[in-house]
Amino acid sequence: MPDSSDADLPQLVHLTSKSNAERIQATGKIGGKYGIYAIDGRRLPKPKILRVFLTFLCPKNVEVMIAIPLSVYRHFRRVWVIGPYSLFRWWCYGALTPLGTIDIRQGTFIPNEIWDGKTFRLASAREKTRARRHAVVADYVVDGGMYLVIIVAILCKCFMPSVVRGLMSR
Repeated sequence: MPDSSDADLPQLVHLTSKSNAERIQATGKIGGKYGIYAIDGRRLPKPKILRVFLTFLCPKNVEVMIAIPLSVYRHFRRVWVIGPYSLFRWWCYGALTPLGTIDIRQGTFIPNEIWDGKTFRLASAREKTRARRHAVVADYVVDGGMYLVIIVAILCKCFMPSVVRGLMSR
């Protein structure tokens, strides 16, 4: 029976495709190549296009929600807020585990185990490094891109008038 403080916790779900959901049900494990992304199912938008925008997943990969066992919540880390996109993901409780899988039947997290498309196995050192890089890109590249566009726009506004006048005076 959940205790009263459980009501304040997010209801983490993993979004996936119908075919992956069947594999998850068959194996009892959620896994991937970069860790496991979850979001608060209570704040998840209903329209598929908003789910795609929020997660940057392909449309087919937002069809099914798989509940995350409460016992593995502690392995998820939330995104730091550095801009509008990360704020939106933070508000929706977007969270990612380190590289590993979740055994949904046992309610356990298995560090460094990955699904390679055919089987679950331990990740190599290279795959661990790739997963860490992917987490940074997934969390912060959109906000970084927004800031880059703003900086370029400001620089153009500041410096382009003089360049244009210089070209016109020739």
